[in-house]
Amino acid sequence: MSAFLTFEHRVLLVGQRRETVTAGPPHWLLPGGGVRFGESLAEALVREVREELDVVVQPQRPIALAESISPCSSYPKHVIHVIYAADLCQDVASCSAPPAPRDPAVLAAQFFTADELAALALHPPVADVLTRFLVRLPQHMEYLGRLW
Repeated sequence: MSAFLTFEHRVLLVGQRRETVTAGPPHWLLPGGGVRFGESLAEALVREVREELDVVVQPQRPIALAESISPCSSYPKHVIHVIYAADLCQDVASCSAPPAPRDPAVLAAQFFTADELAALALHPPVADVLTRFLVRLPQHMEYLGRLW
């Protein structure tokens, strides 16, 4: 589950570092995480964003679906990403700065413009999709295919 959260034509991303990497720039992704048994997708999204950033979001609707299938047999992983359009703030003043990370795995949270997205190490690699969504959300949920 991932949240597409925007403020003033910028998208909120979280920076993380893989467990096996101790230095270098973070990789960036939409805030979110996994679903626990018994949770709806929307409930999981609210919980995950609260755990990462200590903010409450209001999920609106799913806007995209992507699959990440590891090409490495030593790392057998298949993740289904459901990206939700969500509202971050009712109070504009509280959105002027990105929320402070609460989860130790999150190194940073930052808003990015469409122009800044192309230079980032995004996982999954959806910079072009996020750029398009900053201009206009899709009317129907989009299948983005297999991305790693």
